Amino acid sequence: MSRGGPKGPRGGKRSAQTATTTSPAPKIKTQPKPVEGKARTARDTRQELPIPNMEQVRALYPDRVATTIALSHPDRSKPKFPDSRVEASIDFIKHSGTAEFITTRRDARKIKAGRPVKITNLAILVAMHLTVADGGPLLLTVIRQTLLERLGPTMRAMLDIKFPTRPANLADHNRWEEAADAAVRRAFHRILDSIDPSTVPKNRIRSWDEMAILKKDLSIAEQQERSAALDWFGNQLLEAAYQQLPESVRDRLAAKGHAYAIDATVIQAFARGRGIDNETASSDPDAGWYVREGDHRDPQDVPPGQKPTTRDLKFKRASSKYVFGREAHLLTLADISHAKRLYAPHIPFAFNTGVPGVNPAEAAISTFANVLHRGHQAGPVAGDILYTNQAAAKYQIPARRAGFDLVLGYGKDQLGVQGSHSSGMQMLEGTYVAPCIPDHLINAVQDYALLGSIDDLEERRAKHREINERVKARLEYRMRTKDTTKTGDPATGTADIKERLSCPAAGTNPTAICALKPKSQKDRPIRQANGTVVDLRRTIDHRKVLTNGHAPKVCTQETVTVTIEDGAKFRQSMPFASPEQISTYNRLRQGTEGVHGTAKDEAKIALANPGRRRVRGWAAMQVFTAFLLAETATQRIITFIKNAVTDNEGHLYVPRRERTGNHGPTGAPPGTALPGAPPIPDLAEVA
Repeated sequence: MSRGGPKGPRGGKRSAQTATTTSPAPKIKTQPKPVEGKARTARDTRQELPIPNMEQVRALYPDRVATTIALSHPDRSKPKFPDSRVEASIDFIKHSGTAEFITTRRDARKIKAGRPVKITNLAILVAMHLTVADGGPLLLTVIRQTLLERLGPTMRAMLDIKFPTRPANLADHNRWEEAADAAVRRAFHRILDSIDPSTVPKNRIRSWDEMAILKKDLSIAEQQERSAALDWFGNQLLEAAYQQLPESVRDRLAAKGHAYAIDATVIQAFARGRGIDNETASSDPDAGWYVREGDHRDPQDVPPGQKPTTRDLKFKRASSKYVFGREAHLLTLADISHAKRLYAPHIPFAFNTGVPGVNPAEAAISTFANVLHRGHQAGPVAGDILYTNQAAAKYQIPARRAGFDLVLGYGKDQLGVQGSHSSGMQMLEGTYVAPCIPDHLINAVQDYALLGSIDDLEERRAKHREINERVKARLEYRMRTKDTTKTGDPATGTADIKERLSCPAAGTNPTAICALKPKSQKDRPIRQANGTVVDLRRTIDHRKVLTNGHAPKVCTQETVTVTIEDGAKFRQSMPFASPEQISTYNRLRQGTEGVHGTAKDEAKIALANPGRRRVRGWAAMQVFTAFLLAETATQRIITFIKNAVTDNEGHLYVPRRERTGNHGPTGAPPGTALPGAPPIPDLAEVA
């Protein structure tokens, strides 16, 4: 015993009486009083329960339960799948054509026949599909359980599974599981062997010098062919998922026109990332760092010839904005035929993966090409500013040549005049306008950002209406299409479009009056809604366009010809900030975010959780991602059919949810509202 007797918690002496009696109950911590006039916070109101000591805790417990019930050995085996469900998965894989595709490619590479396989390509693909549909993780051990322990004898025979079932003798179980896992692993790698474009080894941390020695000897052409085969494989699974929609829904969707949204998202790798300049490679060298801002590129990976930006120099991987993985460019299919009804669910439709921030334009165009190759039509496609910022020759022009109508958003530094044509026309937020447009109309869209700083609702509504009127007035200065000449074939990406544009005061039916267009000055009275007949056309101030007394070509010619390359980076068919453009962009972008939400929901698909797909490498990750996205589409189709009602013509639809509260419409065009800008309740026309 220490000198001086027992000591209390602060080191002081305590009496014998204190040591033998029950410890006093801990004092309840009093909450600080909130400052008057100030709203309460968690500091003021959260519950902080005092924790009793050991003696007090044991006194609070009920008496121990005495029982003679003996417990059996734990058993975690799952019930077998019904044959009907397995047959549905077999039909799904056969409809996709993926098993036959892999078998044909492998047979073409064989030099001699070899031993018969115990697990066929069809069997392993069906097992993966069943595992995902059952909510299980895509782990090879779980796939083994699905394939070798949860199928009945009839389905085993249908899939031609020659691997034996689990032995009855418990002592043989471990040996059987090891052999079964190895057989499933070999079957999975057979799927990857002929479609894997990666040249570097995985699953071990190696130096890049060692990687260079172990690299596969594949030519660029071979890598491109395998990459295309991998993309085709994954997108055929999405095509099979799409075909699960009722035929009437698919027919109406095709009749009204497909619409799409393209978006990039990260698929986290099951590996620890390493920097671009590190001499040691990650165990998944096909992955890279993804940053949740800008072009998603690793700021330390500055392209040759490009100076690092301030963001690049200041960046440190110490924030939650970075993920090590591969970037998926996902094209979602959408229905925008009705403002209040959804006649088809938004579903994943095409995708591919790449190193984050590397060639996003080419990756997006590849998804467009796949959609056309599968026999589907082009249509409007919305993307965020990542795609707007791509080089026009790599994204905007190829997309338009393939027949896609781009619905673009712009960064704050891209608003206003975005360039000019050699004729004198100005590109104003994606639309060619006459050079005489007043300055207060040019800057109208930029003022939408002011709405978020106005607290008074009525004042904010008034300001919004004033901006809307200025945006609407810009249409009077929009160049009008006189005629369009189309050549080439959009299906092959060779379409060309030439348009003849005329200013509002030109032509036989001028909508404005201009001194530079004498024909426009002739009186043109038109009957108005109130019955009066009057000429209400705007008179243009032509003096703004004169340079040393000379007018530009657009003012001296009746028409100006533009090609698909003119103004390609920013041009779009719908006037930016118009109700039609805002509604189309928002519905497409909200739809694709909903798809991401389903895919990444931990209670559903859990695409964002690398622990549920513990594989490494380009091909393995993309194949597993394809199955997860196909299941995403399937679940969204099931939900659509479950909630759908019929309209007067017998078509299925789901009423669109009205966005309210903080998710309500701000009434601002894409990218112009301040973060957290309060919604404006009376803007149903642009919801």
